Amino acid sequence: MTTINDAFSTYLSRLELNKSFQDAVSTHHQAVRSKIAGQLPTAKTILIGSLQRKTRIQPREEDEFDIDILLVMGRFTGWASGSGGITPHDAMTSGKQALSKSRYENMGLKVDHPVIGFKYADSIGVEIVPAYEDHIGQDSLGNNVLPAGRGYWVASKEGVWVHADYDHDAAVITAHNNASDLHLVPMIKLLKSLKRQYFPQMDSFHLEILAATWMPAIISENKKRGIPITYPSLLQDFFGFTKNSLTSPVSFASSNTPEQSLGTASASKSSQTFTEIHRLIASANSRTSQTAQIEFWLELFGKPFPST
Repeated sequence: MTTINDAFSTYLSRLELNKSFQDAVSTHHQAVRSKIAGQLPTAKTILIGSLQRKTRIQPREEDEFDIDILLVMGRFTGWASGSGGITPHDAMTSGKQALSKSRYENMGLKVDHPVIGFKYADSIGVEIVPAYEDHIGQDSLGNNVLPAGRGYWVASKEGVWVHADYDHDAAVITAHNNASDLHLVPMIKLLKSLKRQYFPQMDSFHLEILAATWMPAIISENKKRGIPITYPSLLQDFFGFTKNSLTSPVSFASSNTPEQSLGTASASKSSQTFTEIHRLIASANSRTSQTAQIEFWLELFGKPFPST
């Protein structure tokens, strides 16, 4: 008979990117890197977003799939005075020109700060973020973004330079995953599969920060109390602890990435959803029949959660 632990193990394996998507990520990234190198020989490309943090989940048939790539075109060592220096517009233009001198010009190349996007014939999108390494340690107004040498300057939607701490944020996820006995990343994937059904108004990165903030403490406390570490219990605890804290902005400790926050309406809606999910999970976890528990999780997650 399938146990609840078996069911979650199977479901998590199904949330992993399949080989087709893994191969597509590698192939498309290498193609972009090769084309960029021909136009900007000193530039480098880095996978960012959930692919960098290892938290991407298998898309559903109706979901779009994008590959986020950082295009590092140099480094900033100081802020220019007056009208000199490199502007965000300059960076976006340089990136677009480098891509335009290749086959990407015929793939619907579009600029939408802070990304340059296009789509392959396989419907996989690519979003390229032009950037410069930070070797200043301050923004143009003198606010610290320490340490210098970590992070990047990218164009904001408003067309100004903002600091992005991609590498540090990915390292935080890795460290917190290790502190959570390797349960954090699987938990993030489970939560993302719920997010896309029940609370899509929350940004995925916001959800990752919430999970990384709470899970190490939840797991540590449960271990002290001798409570078995299972995904059903971790999900119950997560929604129980976070349901009343969604109005507060969140960020990783020591990160220069801007705080993530929900608007008033989105926070209220998300809080109501978290409260209801917590209630349902608590009720399901009290059932003595594993078959009944699996049936609940199948209904909550939907397919491809395994049935009994």
